[in-house]
Amino acid sequence: MSRHRRNPGIDLTFSTAHRDELPEIYRRTGHRLDVADRDWTEFCHFCRDPLAIYEEFRDVGQDLMDKGVQVSKKLATAAGLDAFGVAWRIDRSPEVQQEIDDLNHRIRQLEAQNPIVSFRVRRLTPVDSRQYVDVTPAQWWEQVRSMHGRHWHECPGTPDGYTLDVGRYILAREAHPLRCLTQGRLVP
Repeated sequence: MSRHRRNPGIDLTFSTAHRDELPEIYRRTGHRLDVADRDWTEFCHFCRDPLAIYEEFRDVGQDLMDKGVQVSKKLATAAGLDAFGVAWRIDRSPEVQQEIDDLNHRIRQLEAQNPIVSFRVRRLTPVDSRQYVDVTPAQWWEQVRSMHGRHWHECPGTPDGYTLDVGRYILAREAHPLRCLTQGRLVP
């Protein structure tokens, strides 16, 4: 991480789009296309090897055991890393907190008024494509849906009705601009 943030605030446009656009595209809520932000990854300054994964959140007196940590635990286990839940507490007056909340609300409004208009995507693993490809938001969300659909096809926890439509997948795969990054596969 650089010493100073390049962006003074956290832009939640992608997070909001993932939560709002996918249900709109697929015409239903509870669309089952979940995403977790990767809170923090501690890494070595010299070799860039990851050292630990942190699931961080603010401690405001809630039951800390209610914080979802399963994805972070699974990522850390798969990577052979330690993982930590890190709850931080601050001493802030209610007036200051209200001002921060009001400003954050205004920021979310401005983000919503300026949605994502395009993506540039580069495959990083298992082989780095070493190039970015321009895709539309609709093409990106189709990639995300396809990735989940392919997983559901093999996932023992998938309930009936959430299987991959193989014919639709093949048609989408052949025409998708990310195909050049994935050796003909939209998803790993």
